Amino acid sequence: MAIKSSENLKINELGDSNVVICPVCGKATEMRLFENVDGSMVAHLLKKAPQNIAVCPKCATVFTVNPHYIEEKKNGTVCTLEPQDLTVLVKNR
Repeated sequence: MAIKSSENLKINELGDSNVVICPVCGKATEMRLFENVDGSMVAHLLKKAPQNIAVCPKCATVFTVNPHYIEEKKNGTVCTLEPQDLTVLVKNR
């Protein structure tokens, strides 16, 4: 059994998205984008992909983000985040 340590978890800020309509509150806003990386040896051996998340500043809902969008953003490609690229992870209402 692997022991999970908070020392192995890193959260990288990826900046803001374009203006997108939040699927939960319906307000147009720029989502804050983050990458949650597990730096443990077990995650490295299993080639575990980082979890990409977005947070709506209006309603504080946390979403997972389509990995394709994050990949394009990291490569510097002009891309647009759409509501269908977001999946609710934690709803704060």
